[in-house]
Amino acid sequence: MAQLPLELLQAVAKDMECDPSIFTLRLVSKRLNSAATPLAFRQCVQVITINICAIEVETSGEAGRDAVRTVFSALAKFPNLQKLRLHFYSCDEEELTTEYDKEEGIGKFVHSPTHFLRLQHEIFAALAAHPPPPLISLTLNNILALSNHIYRQDNFLRIFQSLKELNISVLSNVDPLNLTQRLVSNSGPLARSCIKFWRENVPQMLRSAPAITSLILRVANAVGVYPTLSLKDIFSPHLASLTLRRFVLGPPAPETDRDVVEWILRHKATLTRLKLHGCAIDGGPGEAAHGNYPRPWHAVLAVFEAELGALCDFMLNPENFTDGIFCDPHFGYKRMDPDYGYAEEESESKVPGATQDLPALESLMAVVKSRRDDKDGSD
Repeated sequence: MAQLPLELLQAVAKDMECDPSIFTLRLVSKRLNSAATPLAFRQCVQVITINICAIEVETSGEAGRDAVRTVFSALAKFPNLQKLRLHFYSCDEEELTTEYDKEEGIGKFVHSPTHFLRLQHEIFAALAAHPPPPLISLTLNNILALSNHIYRQDNFLRIFQSLKELNISVLSNVDPLNLTQRLVSNSGPLARSCIKFWRENVPQMLRSAPAITSLILRVANAVGVYPTLSLKDIFSPHLASLTLRRFVLGPPAPETDRDVVEWILRHKATLTRLKLHGCAIDGGPGEAAHGNYPRPWHAVLAVFEAELGALCDFMLNPENFTDGIFCDPHFGYKRMDPDYGYAEEESESKVPGATQDLPALESLMAVVKSRRDDKDGSD
């Protein structure tokens, strides 16, 4: 045994049928210890957190991306892996360049993906080609909001099927003004790709995770109306905890697929925790939005109180939507200014029934607290 090459000893160790046997094998000799240790501790790993930012300094160009692809392909070798957390580069540096078309005699906007965007998509491709064991928790931090074919591949979407917890944060430097339906045709390839990401790619990931009990969606720029997050047929029958950051809640839109409030209410039977960070009410485009908020905060909160009967934990936090001078800092109201993008409502007098917002919040919080106290008492 002592004369066998290390590769053969590792092959023997791989055939061990149970974890205790592998750990015992490490005690036989130094050579067997060297062969069995990587396999033994690989089976102990249940959580892997990878900070892509920390390794990008050493990995640039195709050679660097090849090395990273190899690393992520190896995640399939951790049989007991349950939680995977990926933290990507925290800045969106995607830009358009102008190329001159000699035939048409005009300049055209062209997007050349940066190393960071290519690395992100190739990591996802490596995971799809060499899927990890069924995960219960997945964190994808700082995904760039640009569409890619990888989000439509069955092997990639299959990673989401076993998840109980899904945490996604999204970056985008696309001007929100270019994401309005009025400007889609002239908004350039980056804006069109961002719109497709929210209308198609994110919904595909959510539909592929039917078992989730906890969902966190965080965005750098407002999303929900411009761009539209398509919520058609998205229902998570076991969802108990939902956290949204910088989502914009539009007016009632039962015939569309973008009503965030209706999507939340879709989970009223199971939802026990709801946290809204920096969310706002959308007033629609242009000057007509001033004073035109068909579903202000107090109406939304009243619906939550009446419909979300299982809710025991609720949080509504501001996130610099207002400076606290004109409006209560809890309550963000936004409108799409054709010349600026999303703008804050500057005066509470422009919002019908704004004085009812705080009492509605206090009422909901009291009901939620009462349910939580009753639950704690029964436990």
